[in-house]
Amino acid sequence: MKRSNVAGVLRHPNFELVEADPLTAELAPLLDGIDVVFHEAGQPGIRSSWADGFALYNELNVNVTQRLLESVRRRPVERFVFASSSSVYGRASRYPTNERDPTEPHNPYGITKLAAELLLSLLAGRDGSGRGSHCGTHRRRGEAGGVGVLSGLVAVNPDW
Repeated sequence: MKRSNVAGVLRHPNFELVEADPLTAELAPLLDGIDVVFHEAGQPGIRSSWADGFALYNELNVNVTQRLLESVRRRPVERFVFASSSSVYGRASRYPTNERDPTEPHNPYGITKLAAELLLSLLAGRDGSGRGSHCGTHRRRGEAGGVGVLSGLVAVNPDW
Protein backbone atom coordinates (compact mmCIF):
# COMPACT_ATOMS: atom_id res chain seq x y z
CA MET A 1 0.00 0.00 0.00
CA LYS A 2 1.28 3.44 -0.85
CA ARG A 3 1.50 6.07 1.85
CA SER A 4 0.56 8.69 -0.74
CA ASN A 5 -2.89 7.06 -0.88
CA VAL A 6 -3.54 7.95 2.76
CA ALA A 7 -1.72 11.28 2.86
CA GLY A 8 -4.92 13.30 3.29
CA VAL A 9 -6.43 11.24 6.07
CA LEU A 10 -3.12 11.05 7.96
CA ARG A 11 -3.56 14.74 8.75
CA HIS A 12 -7.02 14.25 10.28
CA PRO A 13 -6.85 14.70 14.07
CA ASN A 14 -9.11 11.68 14.73
CA PHE A 15 -7.25 9.29 12.45
CA GLU A 16 -4.93 6.71 13.90
CA LEU A 17 -2.81 4.60 11.60
CA VAL A 18 -2.15 1.10 12.93
CA GLU A 19 0.31 -0.92 10.88
CA ALA A 20 -0.07 -4.62 11.62
CA ASP A 21 0.04 -7.94 9.84
CA PRO A 22 -3.61 -9.02 9.48
CA LEU A 23 -2.50 -12.67 9.47
CA THR A 24 -1.04 -12.48 12.97
CA ALA A 25 -2.31 -9.33 14.68
CA GLU A 26 -5.02 -9.43 17.31
CA LEU A 27 -7.77 -7.77 15.23
CA ALA A 28 -10.73 -7.65 17.64
CA PRO A 29 -9.25 -4.93 19.92
CA LEU A 30 -8.71 -2.75 16.83
CA LEU A 31 -12.48 -2.73 16.36
CA ASP A 32 -13.26 -1.12 19.74
CA GLY A 33 -15.33 2.00 19.12
CA ILE A 34 -15.59 1.28 15.39
CA ASP A 35 -18.92 1.35 13.54
CA VAL A 36 -17.92 0.61 9.94
CA VAL A 37 -15.17 -1.62 8.56
CA PHE A 38 -14.01 -1.34 4.95
CA HIS A 39 -12.08 -4.54 4.23
CA GLU A 40 -9.59 -3.76 1.46
CA ALA A 41 -6.84 -6.16 2.47
CA GLY A 42 -5.78 -8.85 0.05
CA GLN A 43 -3.37 -9.96 -2.63
CA PRO A 44 -4.30 -8.61 -6.09
CA GLY A 45 -3.41 -9.97 -9.50
CA ILE A 46 -4.19 -13.01 -11.58
CA ARG A 47 -0.92 -14.20 -13.08
CA SER A 48 0.86 -14.76 -9.75
CA SER A 49 -2.11 -16.64 -8.27
CA TRP A 50 -1.33 -19.82 -10.20
CA ALA A 51 0.80 -22.75 -8.96
CA ASP A 52 3.10 -21.87 -6.05
CA GLY A 53 1.52 -18.42 -5.70
CA PHE A 54 -1.85 -19.81 -4.67
CA ALA A 55 -0.87 -20.32 -1.03
CA LEU A 56 -0.16 -16.62 -0.62
CA TYR A 57 -3.47 -15.66 -2.26
CA ASN A 58 -5.33 -18.07 -0.03
CA GLU A 59 -3.63 -16.64 3.07
CA LEU A 60 -4.20 -12.98 2.19
CA ASN A 61 -7.60 -13.15 0.47
CA VAL A 62 -9.36 -15.93 2.36
CA ASN A 63 -7.65 -16.43 5.72
CA VAL A 64 -7.34 -12.71 6.47
CA THR A 65 -11.04 -12.29 5.66
CA GLN A 66 -11.94 -15.19 7.95
CA ARG A 67 -9.84 -13.75 10.79
CA LEU A 68 -11.43 -10.34 10.38
CA LEU A 69 -14.95 -11.77 10.24
CA GLU A 70 -14.32 -13.78 13.41
CA SER A 71 -13.11 -10.58 15.05
CA VAL A 72 -16.28 -8.79 13.95
CA ARG A 73 -18.33 -11.57 15.54
CA ARG A 74 -16.61 -10.78 18.87
CA ARG A 75 -16.76 -7.01 18.38
CA PRO A 76 -19.84 -6.34 16.20
CA VAL A 77 -19.88 -3.36 13.85
CA GLU A 78 -22.84 -1.65 12.20
CA ARG A 79 -21.56 -2.21 8.70
CA PHE A 80 -18.89 -4.32 7.02
CA VAL A 81 -17.92 -3.52 3.43
CA PHE A 82 -15.72 -5.90 1.46
CA ALA A 83 -13.91 -5.01 -1.77
CA SER A 84 -14.12 -7.98 -4.11
CA SER A 85 -13.20 -8.20 -7.79
CA SER A 86 -14.87 -8.62 -11.16
CA SER A 87 -12.64 -11.69 -11.50
CA VAL A 88 -15.32 -13.63 -9.61
CA TYR A 89 -17.42 -13.56 -12.82
CA GLY A 90 -14.78 -15.25 -14.97
CA ARG A 91 -15.69 -15.01 -18.65
CA ALA A 92 -18.97 -13.21 -18.20
CA SER A 93 -21.69 -13.52 -20.82
CA ARG A 94 -22.18 -9.74 -20.86
CA TYR A 95 -20.38 -6.57 -19.85
CA PRO A 96 -20.68 -4.67 -17.73
CA THR A 97 -21.57 -7.33 -15.20
CA ASN A 98 -23.86 -6.71 -12.28
CA GLU A 99 -24.11 -8.18 -8.79
CA ARG A 100 -26.76 -10.72 -9.86
CA ASP A 101 -24.68 -12.27 -12.67
CA PRO A 102 -23.39 -15.81 -12.11
CA THR A 103 -19.97 -16.19 -10.54
CA GLU A 104 -17.65 -18.58 -12.38
CA PRO A 105 -14.05 -17.56 -11.71
CA HIS A 106 -11.47 -18.84 -14.18
CA ASN A 107 -8.34 -18.26 -12.12
CA PRO A 108 -7.17 -18.87 -8.56
CA TYR A 109 -7.32 -15.15 -7.71
CA GLY A 110 -11.02 -15.00 -8.61
CA ILE A 111 -11.65 -18.17 -6.62
CA THR A 112 -10.08 -16.66 -3.49
CA LYS A 113 -12.12 -13.46 -3.85
CA LEU A 114 -15.32 -15.49 -4.29
CA ALA A 115 -14.44 -17.63 -1.26
CA ALA A 116 -14.08 -14.45 0.79
CA GLU A 117 -17.49 -13.26 -0.48
CA LEU A 118 -19.03 -16.56 0.59
CA LEU A 119 -17.53 -16.23 4.07
CA LEU A 120 -19.02 -12.75 4.25
CA SER A 121 -22.43 -14.03 3.18
CA LEU A 122 -22.34 -16.56 6.03
CA LEU A 123 -21.75 -13.75 8.52
CA ALA A 124 -24.44 -11.61 6.90
CA GLY A 125 -27.00 -14.37 7.34
CA ARG A 126 -26.33 -14.55 11.08
CA ASP A 127 -28.19 -11.30 11.79
CA GLY A 128 -31.51 -13.15 11.51
CA SER A 129 -32.87 -11.00 8.70
CA GLY A 130 -31.76 -13.26 5.87
CA ARG A 131 -30.65 -10.15 3.99
CA GLY A 132 -27.31 -9.46 5.61
CA SER A 133 -28.30 -5.91 6.46
CA HIS A 134 -24.93 -5.06 7.97
CA CYS A 135 -22.68 -6.56 5.30
CA GLY A 136 -22.00 -5.68 1.71
CA THR A 137 -19.65 -6.56 -1.13
CA HIS A 138 -18.39 -4.29 -3.86
CA ARG A 139 -16.88 -5.96 -6.92
CA ARG A 140 -14.23 -3.77 -8.49
CA ARG A 141 -13.20 -3.98 -12.11
CA GLY A 142 -9.47 -4.53 -12.50
CA GLU A 143 -6.83 -5.70 -10.08
CA ALA A 144 -5.34 -2.49 -8.72
CA GLY A 145 -6.88 0.29 -6.73
CA GLY A 146 -8.70 0.60 -3.46
CA VAL A 147 -9.09 3.30 -0.89
CA GLY A 148 -5.42 3.35 -0.06
CA VAL A 149 -4.91 2.06 3.43
CA LEU A 150 -1.61 0.66 4.61
CA SER A 151 -2.98 -2.34 6.44
CA GLY A 152 -5.82 -2.90 4.03
CA LEU A 153 -8.28 -2.32 6.86
CA VAL A 154 -10.02 1.00 7.44
CA ALA A 155 -12.24 1.57 10.42
CA VAL A 156 -14.47 4.64 10.46
CA ASN A 157 -15.65 6.50 13.52
CA PRO A 158 -18.84 8.46 12.61
CA ASP A 159 -18.03 11.21 15.13
CA TRP A 160 -15.36 12.59 12.82
